[in-house]
Amino acid sequence: MNATQNLSVFLHEDDPGYAYLIERSLRSIPSYELTYSRLCGPEGLVDRRTRGPVDLFLLACGGDGAGFGLEILRRLREAGDETPVVMTLRRRDTALARRCLRLGADGTLPKSELSPARLADAIRTAFLRLPRAVDAPREPVGGRVG
Repeated sequence: MNATQNLSVFLHEDDPGYAYLIERSLRSIPSYELTYSRLCGPEGLVDRRTRGPVDLFLLACGGDGAGFGLEILRRLREAGDETPVVMTLRRRDTALARRCLRLGADGTLPKSELSPARLADAIRTAFLRLPRAVDAPREPVGGRVG
């Protein structure tokens, strides 16, 4: 990656406290210049159509797999969208992490371990899993989901 990489991050987090913590961590990562959007449910993907391309999804997943994060991930992958996805898990849960990976997530990060350094590592790892170049042009996600 370049010295400073511009990334558009799409954040799904229903809990305002965690959303604040994640947003603060995103702003603290020195090697990225980040812009981000937030949504509270899978219907928010339809609203994405007017906001342009996304480089990375950060999707929340409840401790029992509940919540919209897994549904958003499922919809993205069923639509053939290969945008990197990092799932933030309510707690460390190996079975849930495996489920997220099987559904197409590129990485998981327990919220209890959230820090700018860990988030940056998860983002870098997600991009390493990409089959195409990071700088490749992307079409808006909204054009393929819905």
